[in-house]
Amino acid sequence: PWHLSKEEFRELDMLPPEVGFSVKDNVGVSIPAGSTSVVLPDATIVTEETGPVFREVRDLAEKTGRKVCMAQYQDFSEDLDPVVAVPHPLMTFRKLEKLREASPEFSSLNWGVISPDVAMVNVNQNVIRESTWGGSDFEELLPRLMPAGFTEKQTALVYEAWRCVDEALQGWPQFWGLRLQDSGMRLRWLTKPFGMEVPDFEFWLDRQIYRDATPDPLSAFMDLSPSQALEVSEAYAGMVEKISQAGKRLREAESGWLDEQVNSLRTLELFWTTYRNLLGFWGHRLSGTPEAAAGFARAEIRNVEATIDHLAAHPETVVVAGKGAWGQCFGPDLLDEFRQKLRAMENIHIANML
Repeated sequence: PWHLSKEEFRELDMLPPEVGFSVKDNVGVSIPAGSTSVVLPDATIVTEETGPVFREVRDLAEKTGRKVCMAQYQDFSEDLDPVVAVPHPLMTFRKLEKLREASPEFSSLNWGVISPDVAMVNVNQNVIRESTWGGSDFEELLPRLMPAGFTEKQTALVYEAWRCVDEALQGWPQFWGLRLQDSGMRLRWLTKPFGMEVPDFEFWLDRQIYRDATPDPLSAFMDLSPSQALEVSEAYAGMVEKISQAGKRLREAESGWLDEQVNSLRTLELFWTTYRNLLGFWGHRLSGTPEAAAGFARAEIRNVEATIDHLAAHPETVVVAGKGAWGQCFGPDLLDEFRQKLRAMENIHIANML
């Protein structure tokens, strides 16, 4: 419904009354994006707020006695795809509270639920399970989310880590181009080398669902000015720091139960660092400050090296297609993409900048 004009929206009630409506929970909600705010058609896991479009659809449905389904992302989301089992139990808890508050006739969990063979420990799903028993305070729920034998100190450390993740998600400037799934995979900005002239460009073009040949991400899908890109880069730096703190607290808790969360958060940290470096590089490159751009490129070389090492050791932290076209997601040659990016940036870009 976010694509409909007001006139077209009102015409929906001309449909047969047995046709019900389904709408995402936070369509049209206003969220912060750096020094300004934006209204988005889709903000899946950065806010729990119920958007105005859901309320408008519900009001329209009530006039003709239709049923309404409220669709939510409470676990694996488009924003975080392809990273598996990022722990955001506080966001999931608040989303469930909003679901109770709205009390629709039907609800759906969009984007599915990650199965146990993919993520053996998934606290977001544990929140969904435990919340069926009611309760409106997360701290009351907290002990039931911990494994047997956890000490108060371990629980406190884990809770602090989850709050860090929650703060990072809520501080994420959001629009289509900043989601990992869209610019990261569909346009391959996670694995594409930085620079105006990318060697072997067809290699990455063949892996894009859009086959977009625009050399910089600001004019391709993101629609950012150089100054905005630098502001968003700083926002990512803060998000990366929060995720780093979360990983540190989980490691301090010293439990094998937390290993999956630690590893998934490290993957998210590395991917977000690429976004920080990418936007910093292009913001400075297009602002006429090449020395600063070179610094972000050098930082990305180090980050890609760390990404390759981490994903080689923990491939289970990302969803990877086993076969077929990979424009919508990463394929089995994911590490090859990162290695090719690393070689290109080492052999050409830094040499030209120094």
